[in-house]
Amino acid sequence: MAHRPRFAMFALLALTPLSAQAETAPVAGAARAGADLPDPERLALAQQVIAIVLPPDQAELTVTRMMDAITAPMIASAGAKFDSDPGLKTIWASFIDQVTATARETMRSLIPRMRVAYSVAYARHFTRDELTQILAFGKTPTGAKYLSRASELMQDSSIKALMVQSMNQTTDKMQPAIESFKVRIKAYLAAHPEVAKKLAQ
Repeated sequence: MAHRPRFAMFALLALTPLSAQAETAPVAGAARAGADLPDPERLALAQQVIAIVLPPDQAELTVTRMMDAITAPMIASAGAKFDSDPGLKTIWASFIDQVTATARETMRSLIPRMRVAYSVAYARHFTRDELTQILAFGKTPTGAKYLSRASELMQDSSIKALMVQSMNQTTDKMQPAIESFKVRIKAYLAAHPEVAKKLAQ
């Protein structure tokens, strides 16, 4: 149990670069391989769908909600250990504010590329007829609400509580593997001091 905050914090710190890679990879892939580019008609339909999923005037808010849905369980799981001490809790809160602000700034800068990436992904994974049906649904009040707010469901208290519980249980079950990993790394570095020296630079 003692390693839970450290493990969750590592996952949280890794989140921002992973998010950037996940969102920009489809665009980069499309640019590298023209043959992989979707049919222009499907891409045009997909762009109309994404205009509903990420409305230009609400894109920043939508992306923030998506990011919060991912990070909230990590923060809750890692921060629980510090709740018993006011000093540690304050330090943790300050750290989270800093990380969150940096992550949000990064994600805001990626919104234009994200819209392109989502459009390409939708065009690749849905047929013309399917995109037409999705778009027709998205143009209804219910469809527009669903497409633009589906990510918010991850913020529902019932789902967040279950995700925190899942992360805690997974971390507990992983402790033997984590300890074994640490032992193996320590032994490897002891046997290969040149590697340890390089890592310390």
